[in-house]
Amino acid sequence: MSSHESWDRATDGLERPTREATPEALDLLVRAVVDAFGDAVCISHTADPESDWPGVVVYSNSAFSRLVAQRPPEMVGLRWDHLWPDAAHARESGVRADLRAGRPIREALGGAAPDGTDMWVEVAVRPIATGDEGLFVTVIRDITIERAVEAQLRREHRQLQESQNLAGLGTWEWDITFDLVHWSDQLYEIFGLDPEGFEATYAAYLERVHPDDRELAAGCVFRCLETHQPFDADYRTVLPNGDIRWVHSRGRVEVDTAGVPVAMTGVCQDITARKELEDALLHQSLHDPLTGLPNRFLLLDRVELALGRARRARTSVAVCFVDVDHFKQVNDNAGHDAGDEVLRQVAARLRGAVRPSDTVARVGGDEFVVIAEDATTTADAIVVGARLNDALRFTVSAYGKEHAVTVSVGVALARPDDLPTMLLFKADQAMYRAKRLGRDRSELHSPGSS
Repeated sequence: MSSHESWDRATDGLERPTREATPEALDLLVRAVVDAFGDAVCISHTADPESDWPGVVVYSNSAFSRLVAQRPPEMVGLRWDHLWPDAAHARESGVRADLRAGRPIREALGGAAPDGTDMWVEVAVRPIATGDEGLFVTVIRDITIERAVEAQLRREHRQLQESQNLAGLGTWEWDITFDLVHWSDQLYEIFGLDPEGFEATYAAYLERVHPDDRELAAGCVFRCLETHQPFDADYRTVLPNGDIRWVHSRGRVEVDTAGVPVAMTGVCQDITARKELEDALLHQSLHDPLTGLPNRFLLLDRVELALGRARRARTSVAVCFVDVDHFKQVNDNAGHDAGDEVLRQVAARLRGAVRPSDTVARVGGDEFVVIAEDATTTADAIVVGARLNDALRFTVSAYGKEHAVTVSVGVALARPDDLPTMLLFKADQAMYRAKRLGRDRSELHSPGSS
């Protein structure tokens, strides 16, 4: 009989609402309702609940019959744990203790279905007091698909976590209404924080941003909230131990139907290694690898900045072109290692002879340039040139021999209309004049000199 037929038969036995239903009609109605359940339902009976659980089947609905692959009439009087041993005997001792105490049980069980396939079910058993005997209602729900979905979600979550770890990527969500912030585990790691000891709020997040970059980070969030446009920015964070990390942060806002921001979501990626590599490559492109001094490209930029400051202050600046005397002889007689040592010592001595704010650069093999921004007059320029000569008289030892080192210095004092290349050319011309006049000396460029 189908569930619809059971329902029709049950309702046929009912009187109108003004009269009581017959017991037979109510029994049919209950059976029809239970039979319509999608979950498997079984009522079992035992004379000794302590030793004979779950007993024999006295009733089962269609879903239970399908589950154990038996026709309903054939199951009455059979022990249902024989019909499905894996489900009935799971945690048997614990189940009996709970049921003896009159407590219902509910648990998820995995095992082989009667047809041999693997499946997961949720089993709920409730004891019904009937004197000294035991009556149990068992409801079984197939959760195989739910378990498979949960397992897939766990795998995807692990894969996401692994991907975030490999990429140094962390995610965040901000409930603006309640100021509740959720960080992924990787984001806590990026910021060097313990999830148990850090309350993730927007204000607390800003506190972890480097003070010099805090306005940038807050501005990105503010503009995102105002314009509803995503943001994308790089800034520094300060770890609890004081270390600095660079992060690339992206975020977007979610608004309600009225256009009011209610949430923000985003990601932060640890780009410290990338920033360090970029800085290293930039430094290499702008500095001499032997001495660590600025190279010609950076020098030109520094000269232009110095000229700009001098024009605004209506003053001047001196540029000194320094060339090592007889450097080729050092290379030829003592070797290139000795020559490199001479260049390193020249660089160190030049840095020691000028102010920390002045620029010392290496522009060629044995050629150096000094920008002396404190030399604003002809007298100042002459003093700087002489000071460089004094600082660069030294000897270098190689292969048991001492080699004397001196330099020739050309000094040029900037005019208001000088360009960086013109000022360097003037200092270069003055340096060659110092060489012609005997080396180990400095010469000041003057109009008409060569």
